[in-house]
Amino acid sequence: MARQTQDAKPESILIRASEVAVMLSISVRHVWALVAREKLPSPIRLGNSTRWRRSDIEQWLAHSDCPGRKDQDRGLGVRASRPLGGA
Repeated sequence: MARQTQDAKPESILIRASEVAVMLSISVRHVWALVAREKLPSPIRLGNSTRWRRSDIEQWLAHSDCPGRKDQDRGLGVRASRPLGGA
């Protein structure tokens, strides 16, 4: 049986929240917010670690319901600023 080389990446490689954030161009905090709202594929718990299957995230990105930057611009991912001066 042949060993895989280190540069070969299996399809089901597990990735961290920080890597998910890079793939989605969002912050790690936003990754966790999406998980809490069940908008992101469920992570896998391994002891004290949380990981996602890279293939799950890639499939989710290809899906049309994937929230993008337009959702952040509408205030779904970013705290909306309050107007200055009371009202």
